[in-house]
Amino acid sequence: MNIHPYYLIPPYFLCFFFGIYCLFSAFFICSKKGINFYQNLSRRENIGICFLLFSLIWVLLLLAPFGQGIGMNLAEFNPLKAKLKIFVIFLSVAIIIWVKEFLFVRSIGLLLLLASTPILNSVFLKENPAKLVLVITAYAMILKGMIFIAFPYLYRDCLSWLMQETKRLSFARYYALVLAILFFWAGISLRIS
Repeated sequence: MNIHPYYLIPPYFLCFFFGIYCLFSAFFICSKKGINFYQNLSRRENIGICFLLFSLIWVLLLLAPFGQGIGMNLAEFNPLKAKLKIFVIFLSVAIIIWVKEFLFVRSIGLLLLLASTPILNSVFLKENPAKLVLVITAYAMILKGMIFIAFPYLYRDCLSWLMQETKRLSFARYYALVLAILFFWAGISLRIS
């Protein structure tokens, strides 16, 4: 029986990755320049198309035959994989043509949904309680992804709200630092066990 590559990702690696991302967020994203950069990015159609195409490639790789690359086993729906590939390609082209507003935010939402699966699979059947940090992160990514896809204007509104007062920005910075410490602790704990 083939093991899906998602199960082979070491959970401590993901914890260290998220810890480094939180440190980066604390020092770059949680500044006025960083937030202005991301606010402007939400309206960039070409970057949104690039992220959507990356998501499309990821989904097409998941729809590959099971055992080849990261192909998923869809059980009784395996015979429909060819039709699903055509549907996904058609849907992506339709989104690029007709849903141009906030395409970047919607694409990020789709990537968050896709990225939550490897995180959950990497901690599957692990006994260390530190795995809950990654489980909570994955479910937060799922929730955030669904919100970004359904209500992409909230992305812009949240960034605007964050920039209104310096207290909010400094709180976000400290919050990111605390999360970085939590992820590094979880990574070390998962590495040791």
